[in-house]
Order: sequence, then structure tokens, then C-alpha cells
Amino acid sequence: MKPSNIRISEFFQIMEMKKRLDEKERSLIQKFGKRILVDEWVKKKIDAVCRAVKKVFKENYEWIGYLLGDENYVVRDFYLPYQVISLATVNEDPEYAGTNLIKMEDLINKTGLKLIGWIHSHGNMSPFHSGTDDQNTFALVRFIGMHTKKEVVKLDSPPKRISKVTCQKGNIILEGERSVIIAKLDIPPDLIRLLINRPFLKGDNEKEIIARILTVLLNYAEWWFLRKKWLAPVYSIVTNARLEFYGEIWKFDSEKDPERIASGDIIEFIDVSSAEERNIDMDEIIQEVENKMRVSRF
Repeated sequence: MKPSNIRISEFFQIMEMKKRLDEKERSLIQKFGKRILVDEWVKKKIDAVCRAVKKVFKENYEWIGYLLGDENYVVRDFYLPYQVISLATVNEDPEYAGTNLIKMEDLINKTGLKLIGWIHSHGNMSPFHSGTDDQNTFALVRFIGMHTKKEVVKLDSPPKRISKVTCQKGNIILEGERSVIIAKLDIPPDLIRLLINRPFLKGDNEKEIIARILTVLLNYAEWWFLRKKWLAPVYSIVTNARLEFYGEIWKFDSEKDPERIASGDIIEFIDVSSAEERNIDMDEIIQEVENKMRVSRF
């Protein structure tokens, strides 16, 4: 509804600004919220971890990892946390909660990648999102989203508040419908004289003069009030020992609850790293699995 205290022309100006800002937000989600792009090297590492779990524990247990991506949200690696595994469930090892955070941050700093999602294997079962997976993803979206967020701006309410700019005792007063902003000037006298090119300007009225000049200029300004918010796609990948894949994309919005925006066969593997650049060291993977995973007693 059009506020009663603004002109028709101003109302349409506000609506046009809102349209442009909303379009920027939509384009971000459309660009990164439809497909999950994964480096082929990551697929090889996933396969290596599945085979290592089978070799070490003699079973295709479930396991989890945290997806690391580049600026274009392409999955380039994943971090294996300390975890407690079983045939039907997997959880981070509570004894190493702090260690997991530190080591993951170290890997992020070392690689220059960022946390963009999580992955877990269903072992022998088909890949899908269970109710527990939904709950886990919902809980992780804010944590992960704050690592990979992109800033956008929205019109504040109301978006245009300054109706008049005046000068009082050398201070600039911005008057609005419900508030008054006082801008107290503390400008060095030499800087004032330099700015207005008046070397002869001296005396107690220096601040008053510069405030009046600014007041006149600011009355020609167009004031828009915007608020910052943050958005990010958060990826969830489910796989299994047969290397089948299922994906979901959730939307992180700093002003709203997490929202699922895509799911199903949405994972696309692309060649980013050549085999020569990043080899899979199977012995290293096996050692990491042995060190970081333990089978649940329950």
C-alpha cells in the first residue's frame, strides 16, 4: 500500500528501486541454487573414502564430511571430521568437537576454499534425504551459510526518511518523519580552509560556515535507507558404497528460516583439477579413516 505521506512519483521510484534490488537477490539464488557442481577429483576422493571404510572396518558404514568450494560454489574438496559411524547412523565424535572446527578452519585457510555444505554416505542403502537428514541440514544451514554468505541489500522500512536538512550551531540536522539525526562536525580548521579555498577564513565561525555549506549541498541529495542481509546456497550430498548420488540445495537467508530450493538428480561432475595436479593417495586416505572414525557401540 502506498504511504500517505509520499508523492505518487516517489512511490513509483521506491517500487522501481525495490524491483532492482529483488532482482539482484533472485539472480544470486538462480545462479547457484539449481545444480551442485563437483570437481571430478572429489568424486574419486569419495570413492576412495568408501573403499577405505570397507577395508578398515569390513563393512560399508555411513560416514560424513564437510564440502569445501571455491568462489563459484564448485565443490573442490571435503573435510573428514572425527566421527562415530555405524550401518545406519553417523555423527561427529563429541570428544573431538573442538578439534574438528580447528582442523577444518586450518584446511580452509590452507586451500583458500570455503565451507559450502556437507556430504554423507548411506553405506549399503540408496542415497536419499531421510527425516534425520532434513533435521541435520536445517540445523547446519545457518552455520554453513555464515561461512559462505554473500551480502545483498534490501530497502529498509521506510526507505526514504530524510525530509529536510538544516544547520544548528555548526551541526547538521537531518529531519525525518519519526527521527532526527544530528551530525556533529569536528573538522580541523586548516582542512576547512583547504576544502573551501579560503586561506583568510579565521575565527569562531569556521565550523558554522562549513556546516551551512554542507547543509545547502545535502538538501540536493537523494536519501535511500537500505538494510544489509546475507544469502548463500548450502549443499547437501548423499552417496553410498555404489557411488550413487542424491543432492539437495538449501537457501540460507539471514532474515528467514532455512528453505529447501532444489533436490534430486542435481549433481554435475566437471573437470576442474587434472589427475596430475591432485593424485589420490589411498594409503593416506586409509590412515585418515583409521584415525578419525570409530564404530558406534550401540
